[in-house]
Amino acid sequence: MERFYSKIKSRILKHIEDKGISKRQFYIETGISNGVLDKKTGLTELNIEKYLNTYEEINPTWLLTGKGNMYTDNRNETNDIEQGSDFSLSLLNALVNDEKIRKALKLIIGKEINDFITTKSLDKLNNTEASESLEKNEIKNTEDKS
Repeated sequence: MERFYSKIKSRILKHIEDKGISKRQFYIETGISNGVLDKKTGLTELNIEKYLNTYEEINPTWLLTGKGNMYTDNRNETNDIEQGSDFSLSLLNALVNDEKIRKALKLIIGKEINDFITTKSLDKLNNTEASESLEKNEIKNTEDKS
């Protein structure tokens, strides 16, 4: 029976083959748990990040979408911030093109926004109550002195 791999896993396996290393060596180098590439489930964002951080020569766009070359044009990139931004944008673009992930992101982002608004509202309410309490104390102190 033919084993099904996600497209990203298939690309990682292609890279491993191209590099001439074993899966065991791959797991050691990346810190990804043994057997992840053999499971039917997809890869986590953390595992993709570990992979791309270990093999910086891999083109994130190729990994996520299959477009472009396997290897980046500039394999000796020294600007980690720029690489991180490119990775984040590529990952985000790939994720939002998946309908289920897009719906999940909307729910998560909506919850985060609601939590943020609630926190800000509570902070504002607490600050208002604190200000009113200070004003009452100042009035009371002024009256006591009189």
